[in-house]
Amino acid sequence: MVGVNIAANLVGKLVIAGSAFLAVPIYIDLVGKESYSLVSLLTTIQAIFILLDGGLSAGYLKQIAHYSNNTSNKEKAYNLSRTVEFIFFGMTGILFLILLGSRYVMVDSWLSVSESLRPIAIESFSYISVIVGLKFMSLFYSATLKGFQRFRALNLITVVATVTKFSISIYMLSYYNCVTTIFKVYALVSVGELIVTKYITTKNFHWKTYSFQKGIIEIRTIGRFVGTMAFVSVTSAILSQVDKVIISNYVPLREYSFYAISSLIASVPLMISSPMSSAIYPRLVQLVGNKDALSAFYIKYAKLIGIVIFPLCAFYIVNAAEIIYWWTSDSEVVEFSTTLSIYLISGSTLLAMMSMPYFMALAHGLVYIPLISNLITIALVIPSLIVILPVYGINAGGIAWLSLNVLLASLFNILLCRHEMWNLVKGWASINIKMLIVTVFSVYSVNAFLESLHVFNNVILRGFVSVPFIYLVFYRFWWK
Repeated sequence: MVGVNIAANLVGKLVIAGSAFLAVPIYIDLVGKESYSLVSLLTTIQAIFILLDGGLSAGYLKQIAHYSNNTSNKEKAYNLSRTVEFIFFGMTGILFLILLGSRYVMVDSWLSVSESLRPIAIESFSYISVIVGLKFMSLFYSATLKGFQRFRALNLITVVATVTKFSISIYMLSYYNCVTTIFKVYALVSVGELIVTKYITTKNFHWKTYSFQKGIIEIRTIGRFVGTMAFVSVTSAILSQVDKVIISNYVPLREYSFYAISSLIASVPLMISSPMSSAIYPRLVQLVGNKDALSAFYIKYAKLIGIVIFPLCAFYIVNAAEIIYWWTSDSEVVEFSTTLSIYLISGSTLLAMMSMPYFMALAHGLVYIPLISNLITIALVIPSLIVILPVYGINAGGIAWLSLNVLLASLFNILLCRHEMWNLVKGWASINIKMLIVTVFSVYSVNAFLESLHVFNNVILRGFVSVPFIYLVFYRFWWK
């Protein structure tokens, strides 16, 4: 079941990521770099507000995953689900009103927007309010499907919606060449996506009598976990987006577009680890209490995440400038984004590897570990970024992001060791360090050999040969 769910998630993410990467140069060509920055800011705003769900979706997912393992809990699962759904409805309305009401402040006080783009930016933020609100509500339905391990259905919905968004928006831009066209299409497709996801979600419950009092009792059972996760969500939102918020306020919007492009490249490791770890997490919850089985499962899938992520990221770092030029055909983007993207993707690779320790802590209810790690990291990284930004420019964001994740990984694993998880931490660190060294050497050697052959002058062709070859070797090692 876990293997099938991981495969479904990876295929879904591959299609979504591929669509996003294909759309970027088309968007830039059609609306310009400055206007495209508004599209990239949608991702930042969405990430910030989605993480501010107060930890409710994380606590709810954990409990639903636990209940789904036993059919005798179907009444509890239904009452919990309906109550959480009502809460999300209210939170979505509040979020929409906050974003809509603050659109003028965001444009005038946050962004360095040219006067000619200001009316378009304000209109764009109106649609962003709708899109983010719909995405926030979908957190509940997505958490339900993940708890019941319905990853194939969830991925199918998301893939169809994503491809539809990009396809229709690119088509409509040929008639209405304005960035607001993109947001209008995104909003309409998001409505349809939410309706379909809700319909599929309701099919998982076989108990149809709702009791508000019993629902509140169920909410109380996850109250402590959710309460701490609320602070974790806030601090995670700050850590994941603070570089973009500070830099977008410091540099002109055109220069920020290079940072946005580099950030998209750096999101690849997380695009891979996220679907894998989200499929693994419900099983981790179910294995808590069976120490030997949990340990074996943890090490096995921590190793698998490294096998999938390391070769791809190492190949990018070795060939960053070539890949960016192949993708954008823009020498200016190559100049500003190559070094920056290497810093960013290195930090994201480490963060992706931290998904297993993170979910292990959550599975044991040790929510204080990510909270303390986040708070200490925020206290050190934000002042550092503000200090080095005038010296290093947008590259400061990459340096800060890499440093942030090194510090976060160190603190997190130190705290895990306090709960008799030294062997797990040691095993996780040992496996990843060994695989990283072997991967870097293998990728560099295979890439250099292929590059010496004229038939492999194209960087993408080299990637299609070298990365799958290393995957094959590593996968045989993992399977044994």
